[in-house]
Parts: sequence; C-alpha cells; structure tokens
Amino acid sequence: MPYAVAMLSIHTSPLDNPGRTKDAGGMNVYMRELTLELAAQNVKVDIFTRRTQADTPAIIQLHPNVRVIHIKAGPVSSLHKNDLYQYTPTFARHIEEFRRHENIRYDVIHSHYWLSGVAAMRLACHWGVPHITMFHTLGRLKQLANPAEAEPALRLEMEQRLIHQVDRIIAATADERSHMMRYCGATPHQVEVIPCGVDLKLFEAYNKQWARQQLGLQVERPVLLFAGRLDPFKGPDQLLRAAALMQEDAQLVIAGGKQSGDKDLQELRKLARSLGWSSASTL
Repeated sequence: MPYAVAMLSIHTSPLDNPGRTKDAGGMNVYMRELTLELAAQNVKVDIFTRRTQADTPAIIQLHPNVRVIHIKAGPVSSLHKNDLYQYTPTFARHIEEFRRHENIRYDVIHSHYWLSGVAAMRLACHWGVPHITMFHTLGRLKQLANPAEAEPALRLEMEQRLIHQVDRIIAATADERSHMMRYCGATPHQVEVIPCGVDLKLFEAYNKQWARQQLGLQVERPVLLFAGRLDPFKGPDQLLRAAALMQEDAQLVIAGGKQSGDKDLQELRKLARSLGWSSASTL
C-alpha cells in the first residue's frame, strides 16, 4: 500500500495564486510543490482546506496521487484568519467523516500554520498517527520583531501547546530552528531543518548582463532586490530605509504587490520619494 499523508491547511488553499490575497503566498507554493514531489515518489496526499466558494468542486485532482479536498467549516466565504479558530473542531470532524466515507488510513498528518495544527492535534490523537507541523510564521517571533503589532493571545497559547504536543516540527532554516528553541521552548530533537527547494525547471541562471538589460537596469551598478508580497511584515520599508543609508550608488528593485493602485505599493512609493530613491528605484 502506498504511504498516505493527510495535509491540513484550513486558512488557505494550495490552489490559490500567490499574491492574490494576503494569505496566498509562499506557503501555498510550498504545499503544492511538496505534494507534487511526494506524489512523484508514489506517496498519496490528500490536502484538506476550508471551502470558501460554493461553486468549487468538493475534490480537485491535482495529480493522480494528490487530491485537494474542500471541507465545509463555517460560512462558505473568505474569512480573516483570526476568525477561523472557532471552526477548527468542525474542520477536524468533517475530515474524519470524509476519511470514514473513503475508508482511508492515513500514515501521518502534516499541518501548516497554527490553525491547521489545532485541528490536526484532534485527528492525530483519534487516528493514532504521527503529527508533523510547519508553522511558517510564529506569533512569538512576529511580536519580537514588531512589538507594536500584538499577536492574539490565543495564537501564542496554541502555538506553545503545539510545540509540546506534535511529534516533529519542520523549520526551513537553522536560524528558525534556533529561534524556536530560544524563544518558544522547542527542544533540539523536536525540530528538523528541511530547507525549501528550488524548481530548476522554472528557475535557471541567465547571463547577468543580458538579464539586467532585459529589466532596464544599468549593468555596472549594484542592484538591491526585494522580491515578495508587499506586506509590512515582510519589511520592504526597512529595506528602503537601510538602502538610503548606503554610500554606494546602487539600484533598488522591489518586485511584488498587485496593481499600481495597491495601497501598500503607494505607501512604498511615497516613502521612496521621501528618501530620495524615486529616480534610482523600480517598484
């Protein structure tokens, strides 16, 4: 029998396009690509996510070995992450109903983000299988980085409970692992560092001079690049301020965001102009 994984992502779907919403980004890509690589190794993966649109099929076959399963938990609409905790018991219950209906035995649960971890704790206990989680972000670390933005006390409490109850935690970097141990009480044997991979069919090296010419950048000047969602938590404003302190004549490129009317993009452009970057930056 092929190995079977139940993957949980209550607040966002691996089918969502990165950047389309605030909750669609690297985690979505990570889950999708991870499941496809597991599928290539003949591992069966069912990804459970919350239904947000009535016309979305209940099951979408992403690969012969991968299904995305939409579970009704709360209103069939988009909700803020902070409003989803109350629906985690329903999410877990409906996943169990699906499992019984399909007569599946999962070998492991892999949860993503703390909300999914809460639902997965219930299932792991009921099924008697290992629970692996990846937080992607931790409330405690976000608070340390930006004390002005208070994280919900419930999130901090649940993340601590998860750290002490799950079988393994996956960290993408050694720094993330050390931060979990230093600030969140994780033990060394709990946390495995598994770096994120790179799809070499999608990303490949080009001649640097040619690439810069294609982007309208001067070949001889250094380039500072930010690539990501224009979320204040990602720190593009910090890059602008730090770059303004440099003595070197560099070009600044910020790649991310949505349309030119996006509020975060407008704020960054305003900040760039105030720092004197408007003529030497691309946003």
